[in-house]
Amino acid sequence: MQRFAKPSRGITDLAVLLIALNAFLFWFSKSIDQRPEMAGLDFLLWLAAPAAFCALYLSLGRIWPSAGLMPKLKRHGAWFLFALTLPMTLAGVLLLVNQLFGVVSLDPDLMASGVLIGLASLAGLFVKNIAEEFIFRGFLTGRFAHTVSAGLQGHLLTGVLWSLWHVVYWTALLPVGKIAELSGLSTPLFVIVGFVALSLQSILLGELRLITGSIWTGVVLHTMNNAMFAWLVAAQAVPHGGLKAILLTPIDIGLIYSGQMALIGVALWRRRLSGH
Repeated sequence: MQRFAKPSRGITDLAVLLIALNAFLFWFSKSIDQRPEMAGLDFLLWLAAPAAFCALYLSLGRIWPSAGLMPKLKRHGAWFLFALTLPMTLAGVLLLVNQLFGVVSLDPDLMASGVLIGLASLAGLFVKNIAEEFIFRGFLTGRFAHTVSAGLQGHLLTGVLWSLWHVVYWTALLPVGKIAELSGLSTPLFVIVGFVALSLQSILLGELRLITGSIWTGVVLHTMNNAMFAWLVAAQAVPHGGLKAILLTPIDIGLIYSGQMALIGVALWRRRLSGH
């Protein structure tokens, strides 16, 4: 069982699994296209296989305490509030900038109905993000914390693997044409932008995990990201096409939004190292 307790081994084995899973799902998602009774199975495998792998690894290595599953809400209530409000704050500022400069035109009726869609998506997104944050911040950040790649380097490497895992989702699991509908970008360009955006966001998510010793602040922040994106897409408040979509999307793949998250993550990293 010593093999499973080695942090570097866990990182390598998960990376190999994610690459193999991507390759399998590229094939599998196409093979079930004409079989409606199997709809959603590819998504389930995409989410559940890495989570089951991490759970097995933690069990065999007897290292469950390193996964950060305890909420620690009383001790870290301020960080939960931070995780809840940060996406709304950053997205709200970018939304106002977009409106001021005519990048998007906000329709009050669409904004109101979009809020309902965002709220309706919260429960499902929360469940999905428990699994996702368990894999990438619970297991992976927990493993990196015990290697020479702890801190910023570990967060960025986690972000790379997190982004890699999303490639098959963006290119094979999403319905055909969905990316163009959401962003106005071609799929290859969206994948490149998404890769950079998630790698940047991983710095803040990783720091929250290390500061609180828990994945749950990340679950909250991640869920707010996703739910607000659902709201803004429904409200037709997301810039479409070209540089404006890449830079000014006020949530999710927007590089200004993701860059702000990264800068906050770096500030928290420096604060943590200084002992505050």
